[in-house]
Amino acid sequence: MKRVLKYAGLTLAGLIAIIGVTTVYVLSWPDFGGALEGARLERARRSPQYRQGAFANDPPPPAWNLVVNFKEWRGHQVRRPPAPFPVQELRLAERPEPGLRAVWFGHATVLLEIDGRRVMTDPMLSTHAFPLKVVAPVRNSPPPMRLEHLPHIDVVTVSHDHFDHLDMDAVRHLAGRGSRFFVPLGIGAHLERWGVPAAQIEELEW
Repeated sequence: MKRVLKYAGLTLAGLIAIIGVTTVYVLSWPDFGGALEGARLERARRSPQYRQGAFANDPPPPAWNLVVNFKEWRGHQVRRPPAPFPVQELRLAERPEPGLRAVWFGHATVLLEIDGRRVMTDPMLSTHAFPLKVVAPVRNSPPPMRLEHLPHIDVVTVSHDHFDHLDMDAVRHLAGRGSRFFVPLGIGAHLERWGVPAAQIEELEW
């Protein structure tokens, strides 16, 4: 019995070691971005929104929390469309015409044409919203334009760094086409790890 327990203990220790090494390896993938350190970390610490090692929005009033929680408990939200969205393949000229237009790419990704300039919000054009595709959420509908067919985007804005708002492949492609990125403080670390030149990053207050 003692030999069985000893064997089981060694097996469990080995399994824990394998899980630990695998976790460290996966988290080292560039998809997970860069770390908040150095001068960027010092700047973050001076921000009133940086608390206990993380950025945080001001909490809403308690009454608002009650309203939100009540709606969630009821559980009547439609979280998945009942049918696929109609997607029309998009073709754009290299430079936009004057005027104002908007194209929805899905979730928070919108392409805006504003008087001859193009702005893209929260670029996410991948099929999965997480590096581990086995467990990653899958897009409900394909984007109206493939990443390699995108024209030059002048400005890219990013609201936050969740995987469904910030896509490494899209960022690298857009950076290679000369886009400038306007992002909250801290996200510049991700962009720099992905090879975006510092001159193309404008890191703003939270």
